[in-house]
Amino acid sequence: MKKIISFLSVLSFFLSALFAVDLVPEEKITYSFKPEQVQNLEVNFSAGKLSVQEAFTSDITVTITKDYDAPSPTAKIDKGTLVIKTKLLSSYKKQVSILIEIPFGKKLEDIKLTSVSANIFLKNLNAKIITTTTASGMTQVEKCNISSHLKIGAASGKVSVSGIKGNNVTISTVNGIIDLEDLSAKLCRTETANGRISCKKIKTDGFEAQTMNGSIEYQFDKMIENDSWVKTTSGTIDLVFPKGKGYKAIVTTQSGEFIDKNTNITGVQCEDLESRYKNGNVEIKINTKSGNINIDSE
Repeated sequence: MKKIISFLSVLSFFLSALFAVDLVPEEKITYSFKPEQVQNLEVNFSAGKLSVQEAFTSDITVTITKDYDAPSPTAKIDKGTLVIKTKLLSSYKKQVSILIEIPFGKKLEDIKLTSVSANIFLKNLNAKIITTTTASGMTQVEKCNISSHLKIGAASGKVSVSGIKGNNVTISTVNGIIDLEDLSAKLCRTETANGRISCKKIKTDGFEAQTMNGSIEYQFDKMIENDSWVKTTSGTIDLVFPKGKGYKAIVTTQSGEFIDKNTNITGVQCEDLESRYKNGNVEIKINTKSGNINIDSE
């Protein structure tokens, strides 16, 4: 019995020592700024979680939650721009979380967010331009009104965008999935080297989509009005247009099958094959080296 108690005591001590490194106390820092002082927002963030959202608050508030021994981010106004910066964390175990709350009705001119490996969340924002750049991490944008341009760049990580109203939308990743839903814009550009592109409930005047290795799916709630193009090196392309709306598809595939269910035109290994529906004049160039191409309506 004594041996068992002794063993349990040693085990308990060992486990406490093992996990003690992770039990780092947290520190919370809060900044507050008058809305009239801030026209732009710029954040340079290393790792952790970054959230920017509209809230029931009279001031613009910045709440930073971090491990006690992690470097403290700075927040200050420089010529109308709220600038928040964090130092590069010396250890991936050190955690920093930044929550920026914008008062309801406040429109920012330019929001620019740059991170190394942070997850970025934007919700219910009103801005002229929003730009996010991350090397590694998820980017999620929901229910934002953007009068000029939404531009998202990611080296590696999923990009999810929904409920957006804007002028131009550009999303580019190297390795990652792009998911768009309920988007209204004049021009929508999506590009990834490795990963699928899925866009549903899209209302746009024109679109450009490209991937080297992955499928591309676009489902439109509104017929496009401007010439557009879509291409992939290896992957299936699916386009679904509103019922009864005309178009002219110009299709090239080196290894794959083309099927247009609206015109009943099909082809295999075709080059510049034209499939015109209802005398449509809007031209859509579709190109894949290895993959099937499908056009439908609903």
